[in-house]
This record gives sequence, structure tokens and C-alpha cells, in this order.
Amino acid sequence: MSYLIEDQYVETGGGAGVGGGFITRGAQTFTASSDYTIARVGLNLKSFDENNTVSGAIYSTSGGTPNSSLRTFTIAANPGTFGVVYALLNSPLELSEGVMYAIVLFVPSPPTFISWSDDFAQGGDYTGGLGWWYVVNDPVYGTTWISIAYDRHFITFSEYSLSPTPSHEATGIVLFPTLSWVVD
Repeated sequence: MSYLIEDQYVETGGGAGVGGGFITRGAQTFTASSDYTIARVGLNLKSFDENNTVSGAIYSTSGGTPNSSLRTFTIAANPGTFGVVYALLNSPLELSEGVMYAIVLFVPSPPTFISWSDDFAQGGDYTGGLGWWYVVNDPVYGTTWISIAYDRHFITFSEYSLSPTPSHEATGIVLFPTLSWVVD
């Protein structure tokens, strides 16, 4: 299967962690640039130990805040250093142009620490959404989503296929595109 990049924010350098303390989820909201069926995500992740698998989901949003899970995925963070890794959703999901969604990562179990690349140094350049933390029993905030002033690396993909395969009408011979050029 082939995939097309639909929405992305890849101008990140640092990293914020998911796991430990009061933080139980990290998220990045994004606004769909067109109607498409999301099938795959790419995230720039780093794990700090051998337990590098983390669960995630695509969420709906309410007032820009992550709201409820629409589809799930499992992704393996790159061990020891940041690297873009990919995951297929448990089933494709239709997204609507101009609607905000969220990519959410959950604290790994057993507890470990996963870092998600962000633009902390630049401070929130992506205009289609925000980075978020979900805290539980935090002494200041309680249990809630908290927006943060920076964005996280993400890429969304739709499925792409050459179907039907182009063929010559009279003979049925399959036509393959070719590249050609002239050298002077």
C-alpha cells in the first residue's frame, strides 16, 4: 500500500516526555487541510529504555481540546535517539476539511519514558493546532487537559492506490508511466 502526506508539522528540534509524574497523555491537535481518509501517522519519538512501544489514538476535539477517541494505533519509539516512526490506525478514518482533530499518546505500561519531538525552542509555529498535556491529580490543575505553548512533530497520511490501473482501451494492455528527457 502507498500513502500520501496530507497534514504535517515537522519543524521540531527538542522533545517533551510522556510518562512519569502527573502527565498521563501528550497530544498535538491539527486541522484537516482537506477531506481525506487518515490511515497512518508519523511521529518523531525517542524512548529511554527497551520498552519503546506506546499506544495512541486519533481524537475528536471540543473547543480545540482533545475530547474522545475515534481510532487507535500502536507505535514503537526510536530507541535512544529521535527518529520518525510510523503506525497504521486500527482502521482508516474519514476526516473533514477545516475540522480539528488530535493525535494522542498514552503513558506506556509498564511505566517508561517516551519523548515526542517538539518546537519548544521556537514556540508554537503550527497554526492549525496546539500541543497538549493531560494531567491526573495534579496539585495545581487537578485532572484536565492543559495546552502548551509549543507544537509536536506529526505527519498524517491517506492511502493511495493506482486503481484502476491505466490500460489501452482496445487491447487491454496495462500502461505504465515512463520518464524521458533530452540531453543537449
